[in-house]
Amino acid sequence: MSIISHALLFYFLFESLTQQHHQSQLSTGTVSAVRTLATDAAAAAPAPVVVKKTGASLWQRLSSFLVGAGLTALGTQFYILDEIRQGNRLMIRNQHELEERLRQLEK
Repeated sequence: MSIISHALLFYFLFESLTQQHHQSQLSTGTVSAVRTLATDAAAAAPAPVVVKKTGASLWQRLSSFLVGAGLTALGTQFYILDEIRQGNRLMIRNQHELEERLRQLEK
């Protein structure tokens, strides 16, 4: 069977099922044809208007800024200390090379 024939088969099957459902509702009287009016409804107290805050409060913004600044400072401190250690090793190595050259020249 082709796709079109399957589609038609399911369409007719669906239509027959919905017609049977509507007929059974009408025969049992479960469908209400009476419409209630707004004046018949019980008077309910109006709901209080709640204004939701959108966005972050000042404290939330300040704390997130401080956390970000603190983490950045820790990362920066790590990289600066690493750079200082490497620089110190390089200077000590250069100084040892100069001292070795001086010893060779003094001989």
